[in-house]
Amino acid sequence: MKRCHVEPPTQTDESVGTTVTIRDPSRAAQSLLNEDAARAKLTAVFALRLLQTPDLTIEYQSVPLDPQSVQSDLQQFELEVPGLDEPVLLDVIEWTVDVDRALHLCDPDGFSLHSIPPGIQAPAFNFTAYVRWNGFRELEGVLSAGELSDDLAPVIHAAQDRLREHFRARAEQRDTEVIRQWKQQGVYPYIVKETDESVEAESVEAAGREVFDLVALTVNASSPGFARSDADNKKVTLRLLREAVEHSPESVHKILQEVAKLDAARLQELAELLENTPLARVIGATRRVTDRLDFLHALDLLLFDFTDEVTERDHLHKILERELWMFGDHFDSAISERGLTKVLTEHLKILGRSELVSEPVRLEDGKLARVDLMFSAQVAGRGNRRAEHLVVELKAPKKTLTTTEVGQIENYATAVMEDSRFHNDQTYWEFWLVGNEVDGTVQRRQTQPDRQPGLIDHGDNYRMWVFEWSQILEDHRRRLLFMREALEHQASDEASMEYLRRTHAKYLPPSIIEPGSH
Repeated sequence: MKRCHVEPPTQTDESVGTTVTIRDPSRAAQSLLNEDAARAKLTAVFALRLLQTPDLTIEYQSVPLDPQSVQSDLQQFELEVPGLDEPVLLDVIEWTVDVDRALHLCDPDGFSLHSIPPGIQAPAFNFTAYVRWNGFRELEGVLSAGELSDDLAPVIHAAQDRLREHFRARAEQRDTEVIRQWKQQGVYPYIVKETDESVEAESVEAAGREVFDLVALTVNASSPGFARSDADNKKVTLRLLREAVEHSPESVHKILQEVAKLDAARLQELAELLENTPLARVIGATRRVTDRLDFLHALDLLLFDFTDEVTERDHLHKILERELWMFGDHFDSAISERGLTKVLTEHLKILGRSELVSEPVRLEDGKLARVDLMFSAQVAGRGNRRAEHLVVELKAPKKTLTTTEVGQIENYATAVMEDSRFHNDQTYWEFWLVGNEVDGTVQRRQTQPDRQPGLIDHGDNYRMWVFEWSQILEDHRRRLLFMREALEHQASDEASMEYLRRTHAKYLPPSIIEPGSH
């Protein structure tokens, strides 16, 4: 083999180096040489080497690369890699500018030999990671194989595991600081009481706050517009998010899309996150239970402490038509304060029949009838479905129920049962008369020995009831007893009235809207 003779290098005081000249670069090449993007990429590649070697200078466009000026955090970890006794180090640099995330495979001196995607999720963090290991020099020929190489995979996996752990901790630190700032600005929609942590952690509000924090912090990290908005805008948005999380989970997506302006990818990511958070599903159930317990207590106060102020039409029935569960969770639509003709028209619609009522439905005395509330539901039966209707006649709290009021609900029932247009064995009707008190005659009809308490008449497809509010309230309290004990929830006058003001303000007497005027 012919050997080439190479002259040994000689020392000189003149400037040395390599100059590359590119003429007529393509558009793609020009974009790669964009000064800001190229500077950021070169800074990330050589950052570790520059930080470890203060005397080393690398210039781009005659300006030195300066990683310290754009880094926000630098952490170093020693990795434990199964089967390796030699040291493996992981350096993580967070940046104040956008960079392409990468995991650099470096020699012990921090010189990058190859880079791969980091392979972890760390939303809102701009970072570069560097694994330093002597073995990368020996395996330089297979570095492009990355995790596919049996020799490289253990080192890369150890680095990825440590990165996940690191950014989980960093996210907690960041989130704690964001919430601290929100509290300081007065925009955080919760008042956190100084209570025993173990008690606070088990409360329904604390659980709801945990889910709220998850949603709100995602918005803050994903929506630069929200993060930069003023305190008033943040306060409104955060309040909307709290209401949605606690009372209307189905509207969270719309608020995030239209108010916080999250893109589709982030919306999907958050949806999956909430779907995999069992607590999010628990919140809806526990909040419904506590709201119901508060409402039962508030209704008790309305009926028996504000008897003179509360009327059936203006207050009681408008509130109750928004609390359908009081009459049965299976009622999913309400028809309120309409003529009986209109009620029966709706009845036909629910049955799926096309012909509508053309002639008025009248009572026995020829007068048109009106009902306070009517609820309708489709209930599955054996091989078919039947329509169930509940007609409710309410009376003012101070009115005692007599045979006159009972006759009214009986007339309603007769008008329906004797109308041939509505005979159908797949339809079932219930008629309720509800008030605070009944006289002796009505009480005797309520308590017949061969019938359930309150049942005054029944047929093949109907039943008529007279209930006192105390019976209905006690029945619901008994049903919710287990959950109430599990949640250790005690409905107070203050909390219950606050629920009424928050949910039904426009249907309340002034003395309740303005506490102290009673």
